[in-house]
Amino acid sequence: MNTSSTVDNSLGSKMMTSLVFISSLLLCVLKPSLTELNTTVELLSFNSTKYVSIQSTTTNTPFELNTTDTPFESNTTDDPFETDATEDPLEVDEDDDSSNNDTSSDEPPYRYSEDQLSYYAHLYEKFMERVPGLLDRQNVTSLPPSKICLRKEYRLLSDQERARFHSAINTLKNDISVRPNKYDAIALIHSGGNLKVAHRGPGFLGWHRLYLMIYETALQEVDPSVCLTYWDTTIESRLYDPSESSLWSHELLGSPEGRVTSGPFANWTTPTDKPLSREIAQDGGLFTPKIISDILSRSRPEEITTSNTTKPKFDLESFHEGVHAFCGGAMKLFATAAFDPLFYLLHTFIDLIWSLFRDNLKKHGVDPETFPVIKNSSHLHSSNSPTYFGNLTHTDGYSEILANSVTYWKSPVCNETKPDCDSRFLICEKESGRCLPTISNDTITANMSMGEPDYFDDMGWTTRLVDFDDD
Repeated sequence: MNTSSTVDNSLGSKMMTSLVFISSLLLCVLKPSLTELNTTVELLSFNSTKYVSIQSTTTNTPFELNTTDTPFESNTTDDPFETDATEDPLEVDEDDDSSNNDTSSDEPPYRYSEDQLSYYAHLYEKFMERVPGLLDRQNVTSLPPSKICLRKEYRLLSDQERARFHSAINTLKNDISVRPNKYDAIALIHSGGNLKVAHRGPGFLGWHRLYLMIYETALQEVDPSVCLTYWDTTIESRLYDPSESSLWSHELLGSPEGRVTSGPFANWTTPTDKPLSREIAQDGGLFTPKIISDILSRSRPEEITTSNTTKPKFDLESFHEGVHAFCGGAMKLFATAAFDPLFYLLHTFIDLIWSLFRDNLKKHGVDPETFPVIKNSSHLHSSNSPTYFGNLTHTDGYSEILANSVTYWKSPVCNETKPDCDSRFLICEKESGRCLPTISNDTITANMSMGEPDYFDDMGWTTRLVDFDDD
């Protein structure tokens, strides 16, 4: 065996991998495709034990709430989640003079530096090592359990897991060996021309699944024990004012309004030299159990992906846009959204919902790898359209090989016999079997008695909850 030749071939292969990834980013030529939504489709029941516990303890209809077909319409006259329908998250912030966020051009406006492109190629190579067989779909073997990331709801992390998760993110943020730093270099992939490849079509789900894997790969280079974690927004959806949730406390994600000055990401600045900011619950809306139940009732992928034939109540991507608006600040616009680590928690939740949906398809004999064929869809969202992650296409984002490389821990639930939500940041609403967030108030948190029957009345909790007739 010629050792020298083997080494040369290996190096050549790595160089080719880097060139493919770099070329992919540079050759991204994009055109917008914004569509209207409307159609009707049939109902399909769903239940799962592998992921989120869907079945309520008090009703036979999974995730059932007394809501209207308008996803973010409140039952109060003063709705803090009313969305400005004229504002498009694909548009740029007119107050931001950075050309990095210009999405109006067909050419990707952000020009990646040589060190960024090299870093992207490196992460792509490491990611492909995590998911062997993704490209050729041959000689694929199941990954050992130790290699499969277990993704939990953020509040179910132990204190040690949460500290390591925060530390890994901040390590990327503070590593300036790549400009402006490794965290923001990854965030900038979700900007410019790439946005139209990643949004408003069937490529949305697979593209973001690949992107999450790239980010998770970067975190694991810092700490191999770290996996992505998700934010189950249905937990906050029960509150009249979700900005009161302990999710926005200094121990968890930090400040809910204005500049982020508390929490693990306090005093961060973005690549546009602006402070990281949020405006929680000023606009938009959250996923509710009813919304998720409706989405999971569909039997074909094209029924939940944005197109000119998708009924709004089943449009997963459209609801996700409402959560971007709900978070405000950097999250409000797609071009800046990934500057806030909250972005990845939201999209990991979207990925979980999609995983549930794919399991549902398999139960009913539908191949989840089949990429939706949607008439008049943008050329950027066809099955063989490039994702600009190396040689990967949108079809690769739908692969079972990729889906099976991670698994999800159930979102927290409780009941009369198990009134514990497995987190000190959650409390059980026993009547509905739902876990609710504790309130981000030091006095209330210090004095509350977890699990006491009169907790809700004594602490005034009932005044903080949205009053559904059938929860």
